Amino acid sequence: MKVLFFPVYVSTPHFETELELMLKHINAGDKVSVLKCDEDLFSCEINPEHKKSICYKCKSRFNKGTSIIKGVEVLKYPKLRINYDILKQDFTSIEELKNYSIEGIGIGMGVASTLIDRYNKDHKLDTIKFSKEIYIELKSAYLIYKVFENTIIENRPNLVYIFNGRFSTLLPMVLCCEKHNIDYYTHERTGGQLNKYSLFYNSVPHLFGYAKLEIEECWKSNPLNRKKLGASYFIERRNRVIQSWHSFTENQQHDLLPSDIPKHKTIISIFNSTIGEYTAIRGRDNPFSFFLNEYDCLSKIFDFYKNYTSLQFYLRIHPNLTGADNTQIKQLKTFIGKYNNVEIILPESPIDTYSLVDSSDKIIVLGSTIGVEACYWGKPVIALASALYRDIDTCYWPKTFEEFDQMIKSELSPKNKIGALKYGNWELTRGYDFKYFRLESLFRGKFLDKNISLNNIQKIIYYSLRIIEIKNIRELLKMAQRKLKI
Repeated sequence: MKVLFFPVYVSTPHFETELELMLKHINAGDKVSVLKCDEDLFSCEINPEHKKSICYKCKSRFNKGTSIIKGVEVLKYPKLRINYDILKQDFTSIEELKNYSIEGIGIGMGVASTLIDRYNKDHKLDTIKFSKEIYIELKSAYLIYKVFENTIIENRPNLVYIFNGRFSTLLPMVLCCEKHNIDYYTHERTGGQLNKYSLFYNSVPHLFGYAKLEIEECWKSNPLNRKKLGASYFIERRNRVIQSWHSFTENQQHDLLPSDIPKHKTIISIFNSTIGEYTAIRGRDNPFSFFLNEYDCLSKIFDFYKNYTSLQFYLRIHPNLTGADNTQIKQLKTFIGKYNNVEIILPESPIDTYSLVDSSDKIIVLGSTIGVEACYWGKPVIALASALYRDIDTCYWPKTFEEFDQMIKSELSPKNKIGALKYGNWELTRGYDFKYFRLESLFRGKFLDKNISLNNIQKIIYYSLRIIEIKNIRELLKMAQRKLKI
């Protein structure tokens, strides 16, 4: 079998994951080829300004990593003449960018995903203000597509590996594989485990249907300790244990609650998610079934129940939005002080998410993982936006506002915990154990007991390039402080 890699995200652990997969296929007798980026991209996820220093570091890591593995064929990067003038340069809205295609290939969605993520997680990115950046990303996406298509036509791989598959320089490879009927895997960190990676066959990590199949498969394949393992996932999260990513509740104060929670009212807590993380993913359309969007959802709920003195709402804005000053935060702040029975908890607030769940009679979730967690902790949960736990019976899923209203006004029993245990078991058992790579922290590890990092001479070259690129003394001082840990 012929296997192809094109690492354009040469960062730990994703590059080492690809090295792991390369070695695995070589040991299985497969022919492994890898295409090396030749600094031609106008922008990429780890080097949006196309700095020479970062390109140097990236190529050095690539060379060191691939040289460790015997038998990897490094393909010559094709130099193509590409007419970028055919690319659209002006977009009136982010939706127009998402829907943009060239030669029938929808590269606009990946560009939108990259720029929303890069610029303040703003799901309503100003496409006029960032027109230059959009055009640069479109050129990179189009270049990646052309280079990758040329490579697969010449080499005819049976299988391709791609990191994540979401962003501007990654989605074009997925689209190319689909166009040419080539099987592919996308890879990512595994949700509940540090030293694992996940693979998604002819899919990307963000799709609900794929998650449901995996959740059920993991449950069936782990009959002995699946309940215990599933429970440990939720206990670890509540205790702020870092599993495979930062704990969003680590800066919250244990047991801290909003002041003066009314004792004789029905307490309903609402937990949202970061719109920028899901708004530009192919296959993830509007997650709300009968609302237009998050703002429409919350506006209608708060307006409808504003005179219900027996209800008290708390909106806990997702901690991942701490420090953001984007459209989502601005919209959410318009609710502050507007309703007598609504309290807004800002993302940076030390209010303890889990204590708030414990003190609530009902939970409403808009895509947040707290939905499945609240189910585990014995709370009735009403879900108004799709999430990875959508299809495992952890929440109530109303299909109309009238049905939602009935759930608010009636007694709701918590769902059986079995669905939550399935989810927790999935998070801790899914994916594949690293065999050759050992992750020591979120962004550091060793492949075959070696750090895939710069040697001393390379570091001198790298920092020399960095200093040349620095535009002002403040930036230079910041770099020095980071390195000297002042």
